[in-house]
Amino acid sequence: MNSKWLIVGLGNPEPKYEKNRHNIGFWVMDFSFNKLEKETVKNKYSGLFKSVINDNEVYFSKPFFYINESGIAVKKISTELSIEPSKIIIVVDDMNLNLGEIRIRTKGGHGGHNGLRSIEYELGTNEYNRLRIGIGKPGNKNDHIDYVLGDFSKNEESIALKSIENAYLCILEIINNGFVKAMEKFN
Repeated sequence: MNSKWLIVGLGNPEPKYEKNRHNIGFWVMDFSFNKLEKETVKNKYSGLFKSVINDNEVYFSKPFFYINESGIAVKKISTELSIEPSKIIIVVDDMNLNLGEIRIRTKGGHGGHNGLRSIEYELGTNEYNRLRIGIGKPGNKNDHIDYVLGDFSKNEESIALKSIENAYLCILEIINNGFVKAMEKFN
């Protein structure tokens, strides 16, 4: 095997949040699960499956924790699997990107996202990778909590589904050809 990777989609675990904008990271994990040959891995911190991509062992995770506490799962899983922060990709919703846009970042701040804040705290570093998926902004910036916990409209959902497919393809590109190539292609 070349390397071990951990891909974590952020979302809230209860069914009532399933279709929320904030759960788009979970959507990418579900899409990946349906596309890849995989093996389910028992884990008490998240729904976890493993796939081999280009001779890399790649773990895909949907934490059992709420987004604001997702760093706990990321830390526990990465420690158990001996995966360094440089081989972790967090798939996360981003209100600062237009709906359908995706961006790759190899380090940086949490940008006000409580899930990223939790991960940064638990890992003790901000030098982990992010795949940010645009969900757009609410009309009134004071409505951001209701907005991220709201569902996509039918029209928005079709755009979101395309960005989910692109996020999946971006993950494959990163693993197969590295971050620079993926950034050139998807940023």
